[in-house]
Parts: sequence; C-alpha cells; structure tokens
Amino acid sequence: MWLIYTNETHPESQRHGQIELIYDGTREAAESCLKPNQSIVQADADPQVHWIDISTGQRMDRAPLGATLSSDTLVADGFSEVILSGLPVPFNISINDQAVLVDNGSLEFSTDTPGEYRILCQSAQYHAERFVIYAA
Repeated sequence: MWLIYTNETHPESQRHGQIELIYDGTREAAESCLKPNQSIVQADADPQVHWIDISTGQRMDRAPLGATLSSDTLVADGFSEVILSGLPVPFNISINDQAVLVDNGSLEFSTDTPGEYRILCQSAQYHAERFVIYAA
C-alpha cells in the first residue's frame, strides 16, 4: 500500500505529513497520482489516526490536541471573552470557516454579534477538535 502525503514544501506547515491518498497498486502507478508538494511512502495507515513524519518518512499516530475552552457561552458585548488554550505555536484554526492564526498558544475570543461560532482545530499531527461558542 502506498501513502501519498503532503511534504515540507507545502506552504501550510500544519498540513505537513497529512495523508492525502492511499493507493493499492504499483509504485509507478501511485507516483502518477502525485501532485506538487506531495511525497510517497509504502506503509499501512488510516488517515484518521495516522500522519507521516516528514523528517523520517515513518507513519506516526496522531496525538490528542488537548485544547481547552474556558466556556461555551459568551455575552455578545464586545468585551467579555472566551479563551481557547493549549494550542501548539503557531497554529491555524478556523472560526465559522474563516482562518485565524494563533501565535501564542491561546485565542481570546470576543464578539458583539449574537450567534453560534464554530471553531475547528485541525492539523496532520493531531486529532481534529471542534468547539462551539454560543454568544447571546
């Protein structure tokens, strides 16, 4: 089995090592599926639980991210805040499908607009974690 994964030339470092395709066939046929910023390695893997260490080419288990949210509710007054902490540095998250760079390990979130805010924390090396903040 051949694993096609995102390599170190990809501009988004959080995608480095992410398994993009599993190919069961010849190496030559698998290589024909390669796109820019991808490499290939022979191994068995489940993309939901594994990633490829780009420095060694070895399959690794994804680790729990371990992020924590201080509260899932927020007063939408523009001043009150909820803190998402325990993130790797730097780390990109998405809030309602908008990318946000967290460069200090935690996100201080506040808003003056009531609604539901969905946060996705995703990286090749970690299990994805999702959070929802309800602002009223």
